[in-house]
Amino acid sequence: MKSLSEGNDEVQVLRAMHAMNYLGINRGEWLTFISKINEGLDKAEEIDPDNPRIYYLRGLLKYNMPAMMGGGTEIGIKLFQQSLQKYESFKSKDEYAPFLGKERSGKISQSKINDTTNFFLDSILCSA
Repeated sequence: MKSLSEGNDEVQVLRAMHAMNYLGINRGEWLTFISKINEGLDKAEEIDPDNPRIYYLRGLLKYNMPAMMGGGTEIGIKLFQQSLQKYESFKSKDEYAPFLGKERSGKISQSKINDTTNFFLDSILCSA
């Protein structure tokens, strides 16, 4: 029997966010959590590639990831900008869908911050 959440992109995004929160707390387990984050976001993207929260969370991940591992602020900022573009045309499937990340994506994408400031928990927990 299939779980109802398997076909729900928002549930997959929340699973990725859950793993990202743990990554912010326990960086020693980064490989495990990054795999879970990517798995959730990949599944969500298969279900609905226009969901802006997918690109917001990918942006957070890449923004805080060292360039030598495929991340960096420039890549993160591009993903935040892509998230903003998706928000402009995104129509919620129902009235309960979250709008997590829209405001924060705009702030970060325009700031061009290029230091070691960590936005993981701040961005996830304080987003509008």
